[in-house]
Amino acid sequence: MALKFEHIGEVDLFEPLYFDTFLSVKMDKKEGAGTLFVNYIIPIKRRNESERLYGDVVSYFRSQNRFRFGRGFLLEQTNDGNLWVAKRQYLYFDRQRATFEDKALETYLYHPKRK
Repeated sequence: MALKFEHIGEVDLFEPLYFDTFLSVKMDKKEGAGTLFVNYIIPIKRRNESERLYGDVVSYFRSQNRFRFGRGFLLEQTNDGNLWVAKRQYLYFDRQRATFEDKALETYLYHPKRK
């Protein structure tokens, strides 16, 4: 599934999320030596059914001292329904910019589903 854009510039932080998102965030390790990726599942709607804005996600991570950058992927699940999977990137943000980017992954990312 190709998105209708490849790079549309700045993300409007007041817009609601367009897609349920598999978010992978690069952070500095707490110990100070090196970095690690932390994965999050970000649904369009919160538990109280209110819309989640791009600004909610981007601003939260930008405020973290250890934050390097984040990549948002279209959220899918495996055929057996046991894992979340990311196959296509649609969002990139760091401390200076937030852009929409359409990139297919060569190696898929997986995250366990919790019931």
